[in-house]
Amino acid sequence: LLPTLAERVFELLFLRPDDFNGQDIANIIWSSAELQARGAKVSPLLDILPVLSEVAVKRADVMNKQEVANVMWSCAMLQKGDIPVPALLKVVPLVSAVAVKLADTMTAQSIANVLWA
Repeated sequence: LLPTLAERVFELLFLRPDDFNGQDIANIIWSSAELQARGAKVSPLLDILPVLSEVAVKRADVMNKQEVANVMWSCAMLQKGDIPVPALLKVVPLVSAVAVKLADTMTAQSIANVLWA
């Protein structure tokens, strides 16, 4: 199931990258981090993350506070995992800048996730 879903996401990233909003991006990165942390074989998802990072770079400025916190936490988790994804590192400064703008509206948990990352 995972390879099939990852393949479809990969296709959509190339065909319609503008269809991916902040929540879509955050959910895919978060699920990759969660699955990797649980020891699942996530190589199909990890293969799409470099392409997703390009989309995330373009969409970072429209992410909301929850999406920002989730992306930051997920990027950090993936970097400390068994198979780091260096392409995601270019997303972190952009999402960090958004986090600074949104800090006054973030929950304590969201701020903790951003700081941990």
